[in-house]
Amino acid sequence: QTIKEIDKAIKYLSYGTRKLKAEPLVFYYLGSAYHLSYQFDKAIAQYQIFQTQSAAKLQKEKQIDREIVICENGLDLVKYTSQLIV
Repeated sequence: QTIKEIDKAIKYLSYGTRKLKAEPLVFYYLGSAYHLSYQFDKAIAQYQIFQTQSAAKLQKEKQIDREIVICENGLDLVKYTSQLIV
């Protein structure tokens, strides 16, 4: 997956979340797209919306608690990175 494809997915999935009765999976996949683009705070927000709108069985299947923990770890890790100039 390239950055352009992920950005395109974010654009379309964001549009999908604005629907009145969006499927909970839209929020999960939008969270995944944010996760892949290192936008961990936005990913966590979408994963939390997915948690509130989906059934417990689906949450367990998608391991949503684990995904949130991974994003929280990612937030900690990118806090301590520096820009490399070559």
